Amino acid sequence: MSEDLRKRLEAAVGVLGDIRVRWLIGRSQALLESGTITEEGLEQLMRKIMREELERWLIMNEIERQGPLSVKDLSKATRLPEQAVVKHLLALRRMGRVAFAGEKENMYLYELVR
Repeated sequence: MSEDLRKRLEAAVGVLGDIRVRWLIGRSQALLESGTITEEGLEQLMRKIMREELERWLIMNEIERQGPLSVKDLSKATRLPEQAVVKHLLALRRMGRVAFAGEKENMYLYELVR
């Protein structure tokens, strides 16, 4: 199995336990029945959330493996564009999952919050 596939599978395991994903799956039938969202809209929303969470878990797993990392290092390790890494790090900071861990070569480092 390739290293990239292994990392993605590990991230997928994290996604399945994520509260946002579990909430959406649990509430999907009620949302459809109430007319709050269409079936097509729900499918699009689920894909968006699953993709976002998968990318966030890729980032968190990489930090867990290697320790504090910069946006550039995370982009390289996860194969995500730097802009996407920044967006996810901002979201993860708001959620209290990552924090600043100092600087290295004029770049901020990010670590997991325990």
